[in-house]
Amino acid sequence: MYLAELDGAPRAFLIAEVESERPFAAGGTCWIHEVYVQEEFRRCGIGSALVARAEEFFREASGGRRAVRVEASNRAAQRFWKRAGFSERARVLEKPA
Repeated sequence: MYLAELDGAPRAFLIAEVESERPFAAGGTCWIHEVYVQEEFRRCGIGSALVARAEEFFREASGGRRAVRVEASNRAAQRFWKRAGFSERARVLEKPA
């Protein structure tokens, strides 16, 4: 987990992990599970800085592919991740219970 603080208060965080079929083996999937930036601090580069820090960790830890799940309805998040270099590779279809 990465935490961004401004003026001594937490303003944003990122949660990530390296998932591998073989622990400590190179090439696992680097998942970014959640990124949150308080609304008044968005579009200031904080989210991008958190992603860059996670990417540094991923390069050191595994060197594997990076992945993030984004809701189909969340267009702002899709734009953010595309600007960060991510591209759509799969779609998940769900059926309500």
